[in-house]
Amino acid sequence: MTAKIAERHPETLTWARVLTAHLLPGIALTGFWLACTPLLIAAGLPPLWGLLAGVIIVLLPVTLLTMRKARNQLDPGRSLVAFAGIRRLRGRDLLRVGVPALLTSLVASGAVIALEVPIRTGLFGWLPAWWTTGPQTVDTVTLVLWFVSAVVVGPVLEEAYFRGYLQPRIPGGPLRRCLIGSVLFTVYHLWQPYAWITILATTVPIALSQGTRSGTTIPIVVHVLSNLVVFILLIAGTVTR
Repeated sequence: MTAKIAERHPETLTWARVLTAHLLPGIALTGFWLACTPLLIAAGLPPLWGLLAGVIIVLLPVTLLTMRKARNQLDPGRSLVAFAGIRRLRGRDLLRVGVPALLTSLVASGAVIALEVPIRTGLFGWLPAWWTTGPQTVDTVTLVLWFVSAVVVGPVLEEAYFRGYLQPRIPGGPLRRCLIGSVLFTVYHLWQPYAWITILATTVPIALSQGTRSGTTIPIVVHVLSNLVVFILLIAGTVTR
C-alpha cells in the first residue's frame, strides 16, 4: 500500500525542523486571532471571525510558502501538488482505506468528545468566554466562514502540509511517523487545547490512511468529511468549539 510513496524515499528532516514546521503555523494563526480579537469585540463582532479569517489570511500563505521553500530545497523538479503527494483519487483506495478511516475517526472522536467539557472547565476554565463557540453564538456569516475555512480550505491545507509534506519526512518508520505526526498536529491546534484528545483521536486514522496510490488525496477527503460532520453537529447544537 505504501510502495509508491516509498519509491521516492523523501529526505528525512531534522527534529528541530520537524517541530518548528509543525508548530509555527499554529503559533501564527493563534497569534493573529488573539491580535484581532480586541478589535472585533470593540466592533461588536464575533471573535471567532478572526480565527476563521486567519485560515485564509495566515495559514494559507504560511503553509504554501513553507512547502514551496521545502520543495525548492528537497525536490525542485516537482510541482507543489506532487510534492504534497496529492494524486488522482482512486475508487478502490477510497472504499478500502478512506471509508474505514472516516468511520474509525468518527467513532474514536465520538468516544472521547465528552471529555472536552470537564477538561475545558477543569483545566482551561481561565480562558475567556469568547474563546469557545456554541450554537447559540453562531450566525449566518459565521456559518459561511466556518464552512469555507474549517470544512474546505483548512482541511485541504492541513493534509497537504502535515500529511503530504511533513509526515513522510519525520524520522522513523511508517507507524512512528504517523503517531508522532498526529501528536504534533494535535498540539498545532493551540486555539483548542481542551479538544486535543478529540483531535488526536480524529487524526490518527486519517494519518494512517496516507500511503495508498491516491497519496494525500485520501486524507484530504476523510478530513473534509470529518469536519463536515462536526459542522453539522455544531448547527444541530450538540457540540461546542
